[in-house]
Order: sequence, then C-alpha cells, then structure tokens
Amino acid sequence: MPLILIYDTETTGCPGLKDLTYKKHRIIQLAIRCKQTDQTFQTLVRPTDKFGKQLHIPESSTQCHGITDQDVAEEKEWDEVFRLMFRFVQSQCSVTGSESVVWIAHNNHGFDEIIFR
Repeated sequence: MPLILIYDTETTGCPGLKDLTYKKHRIIQLAIRCKQTDQTFQTLVRPTDKFGKQLHIPESSTQCHGITDQDVAEEKEWDEVFRLMFRFVQSQCSVTGSESVVWIAHNNHGFDEIIFR
C-alpha cells in the first residue's frame, strides 16, 4: 500500500493573481501530514534567489497567507528544507513499509505541483 501524504504550500505568489509568474515565486511554508501515521512535517522557508539573497514577499501574497519577510528571515532555505522533507518521507515509508508515495493537495494541479517544479 502506498504512503499517502497530504500537503499544502504557501508561496511568494498567490494563485489567481494576474501578475503571477510561477517561475519567479518560491515556497515559504510547507506542511505535510502522513495519513497512515498522522505524523506531520511543517516549516517556514526563507525564499532566496540563486545567490542566496532573501526575496521579498509581496504584500498581495502576505494578504493571502499572513506570512511576512520578517517571519522567514531566520528560516532555512529551500535546499535544506527539501533534505529535511525527504528524510521525513523516508521515515514514514520505513514506519509503514510503503515503497511508493501518493501526494495529495487541495490545489495540486492548479498551483502546488507547478511551484514544486
């Protein structure tokens, strides 16, 4: 039986905004819950450019999720969060004996999946 992970992201852009260009936006919060174990992984993420400089969270995005530049200023960057997320998924697979993973999100095809790319 596959591991079932329910996840949600918050980003520097909000779906539906006319100025949204997916490639320029970054994940600033990630939450995952394993259906089988009810264990969670949840963290804020400091959005950075390719040189490590913190990116600004637009006011329009802060209005959607309430997360500000100050909230993420001391958080880990995406590369580190990705490694931690991967370890979480591995641990849940180990606990459940699952060899595959099904990812479920509220707005996966319209937003989350695109941002993860």
